Amino acid sequence: MNANLTALLAAQPSRAVWRQIMGELLHAPAGEVEQLLARVEQAVSDWPDELRTLTPALARRLGSPFPPALRLLRGLDTLRHGHGLHDAPDVERFFREVGFTRLHVFRLRYAPFGDEGAEIIARQDLGLRELTLGNCQIGNAGAIALASSPNLRELRALSLFSNQIGGEGARASAESSVLTRLERLNLYGNETPRDVMTEIGAVLKARGCRLIAHGNFGSRRYW
Repeated sequence: MNANLTALLAAQPSRAVWRQIMGELLHAPAGEVEQLLARVEQAVSDWPDELRTLTPALARRLGSPFPPALRLLRGLDTLRHGHGLHDAPDVERFFREVGFTRLHVFRLRYAPFGDEGAEIIARQDLGLRELTLGNCQIGNAGAIALASSPNLRELRALSLFSNQIGGEGARASAESSVLTRLERLNLYGNETPRDVMTEIGAVLKARGCRLIAHGNFGSRRYW
């Protein structure tokens, strides 16, 4: 292992140290990556999840769409404009090539993979606690797949803003027998009728879950 990485792994855990560790991994020679990953994965196993995230600065330095170093992450929050996830095959390849074992936060925006991509994400058993899929062209089928997936049973927050979800998908999300731990559901900017939003807002409020959805003239309304 190179001296820089050895010193970083011995340092006090912090966001700055994690950023440097990921930088070293993302620029390591291809033939050394797997060995380095195994060593780093063991060394950071007890680091807090909130430190093991990908920052915007690191995202800009990625040398390829799906580097294996991403599997060390517990939070992925910089995949704006899709980061190479433009259709369902891209999504499937992403999870296969990175090889995540756990991923607690996944936020993705402007990736037009539609229902099929949402269905692939629903099949990932990663212990997700927060999932954001905004502007991804998801309709009722994708929302239903997410709402019915036992792999998402740990979700506390689900954000599906600016998609194409109608009443059926919204009801499935709100009335899911799987997503019983939800504390926040964001359906803002979808195609769900206002009366349905009012109806499911009451259902979610009774369960202690906050709904973010359309209000008058497109403004946000909170239940």
